[in-house]
Amino acid sequence: MGLALRGPEVEAYVKDELYRGGSSPDAVVRRLLEGRRTRPGRDRRELERLVMSLWHRVKKEYDPGQDRTAGRYRFQALWILDGNLRWLRRLDQRGLDPDVLEPQLGLLLARLMAVVTQMLVTLNQGDTRELEQSTNLDRLLDAMAAASYRIREAIEKRMVELRPELEGRLAETVH
Repeated sequence: MGLALRGPEVEAYVKDELYRGGSSPDAVVRRLLEGRRTRPGRDRRELERLVMSLWHRVKKEYDPGQDRTAGRYRFQALWILDGNLRWLRRLDQRGLDPDVLEPQLGLLLARLMAVVTQMLVTLNQGDTRELEQSTNLDRLLDAMAAASYRIREAIEKRMVELRPELEGRLAETVH
């Protein structure tokens, strides 16, 4: 299950690196590759070019003073996204697809990740008056993190229930 990266997502990772005091576009590339499946060579080179391009533009314009609130929320949103991506990669490595295991929950997790990704587009704009006055975003991100955990937990539980059937399927694909 490959997950495509778009410019606004990569920009969020670049801004998060700067927000956390980092100074390495290579760290951004490593973080983006963690939890994502890519084809060797070409995919990585394209990602490195995109990160370098965004790095130079964003670093030139980045003002930590104008990113205190958005940066904190962006960090939380990326933490949710990264956790879900790492979990999905672990399933991939085992040859499992959450949509097959539990279609409704797999779809719900995909939608939740899409909402987090859309949120990053807004957070990339930096601090705004509305964002600084928002008290609901903390609660929303906490709820999204908890929902992600519960969804993954329910799918894992279903995997345990289906273990004999899944092991049979995996054995068939090996032979």
